[in-house]
Amino acid sequence: MVNVALALLATLAALGGAGLLLSRTLPDRRMYLLAWCGTLLALGIALGSMTIGFASGFRPALLRSMELFGSLIAPLTLALGVVELIARTVQARFAARLIAASYVIVAVVIILLDPIIGTFGKSLPKVTGHYSSLPGLVLDGAHIFAVVSLVSCVAVTAVRGNKRDRKAAEAMMTLAMVALAGVLIVAAMRSLLPGPLAPLALGGAAALIWFGASRLPGAINDHDQDQEPEPYEDMSRFRKQPYDDGQYDNTGPRRRPPQQHPQNNGGYERQRYEQQPSFAPPAAMPMPQPGPPLAQSMGQYGRIMIYTLIDGHGDAFDRLAAEVAHNVRQTEPGTLVYACHTVDNAPNQRLFYQLFRDANSVEMHTRQPHVQRFAQEARAHVSGTNVIELTVSAGNIAQQAPPRPEGPPQGQPVRWQHG
Repeated sequence: MVNVALALLATLAALGGAGLLLSRTLPDRRMYLLAWCGTLLALGIALGSMTIGFASGFRPALLRSMELFGSLIAPLTLALGVVELIARTVQARFAARLIAASYVIVAVVIILLDPIIGTFGKSLPKVTGHYSSLPGLVLDGAHIFAVVSLVSCVAVTAVRGNKRDRKAAEAMMTLAMVALAGVLIVAAMRSLLPGPLAPLALGGAAALIWFGASRLPGAINDHDQDQEPEPYEDMSRFRKQPYDDGQYDNTGPRRRPPQQHPQNNGGYERQRYEQQPSFAPPAAMPMPQPGPPLAQSMGQYGRIMIYTLIDGHGDAFDRLAAEVAHNVRQTEPGTLVYACHTVDNAPNQRLFYQLFRDANSVEMHTRQPHVQRFAQEARAHVSGTNVIELTVSAGNIAQQAPPRPEGPPQGQPVRWQHG
């Protein structure tokens, strides 16, 4: 009865974990989560077969179910999910999918059609005692592929983490849990553990997979969600780049010095500035002279910054935004507008609108300690930024209100119109 109870509890844990993980997979549509849902479901079916076998005795159908789902599908989908998580090229992910799918098709045919020999009881049967050599070799190949993939992916992630790759460091704990789960699955299904420990090990593997997947931030694997650029009308001034210490992109056509930076992959990677960037026009262009009342009241330059946040980091980012907006309002008279907005139907996006009186105000804003501190601390919460540089041509702005003595509301995006 102990074996039945342990196997039943492990079955419920695996199926429950599959349901919880599936609820997260459906909105995110990430391939590695989908693969791990398949792993948990396969473990649940294998453990269910074990529960029936421990209770009423094992039969050929139960043995086929255990080996098909527990020994074949579970380790292969586990390894496939890890490859989907860390692989950064389409070719690597496609190769892993092709190898796993083709291997499963061949192995399923062999496991289902190969004759089973021997007698069964209520003890956990071994593959070698009931199958011929061919199914054993097929299952051995699946276990070798899973173990090699898991070890290789963990090693690659560790190397990336040592090179200060933030996403690799965040995924390292999850990969360690998943790798341990793979070891437990292989050990249990190869009869390396006694009967009572085999279902316990499979249940522990299911718990490790679920807990490891729940630790991953939602945006750690950007290639799973193909995002199209926002339909801005002036795409020539649209630049997208990973968040990098707040060094705002100023490679737009209005201020691009000739031959200053080499062309790169669409602006996603660029050289880091050794000094603070300058937003003033090039030397060849004269500084703007005092113009009509519109230019004097509205300012010369503006900027729109769209931040894409990591799941669950919205409140922390909003607190930083409220603090920096308060400091800008109190200390930067040349910054006419500095407002942070939430985006309808996009809870992980924040939009900053900034309007500056002149080029010197832009330069002064960039060099402020509170702005640099915000850029540094926000890195932990931001997965990417989009920057649009603006030049004011027409519009209207209300008269400035007197400074407010109180600070910004805690934990909310700042929506001040001036300052």
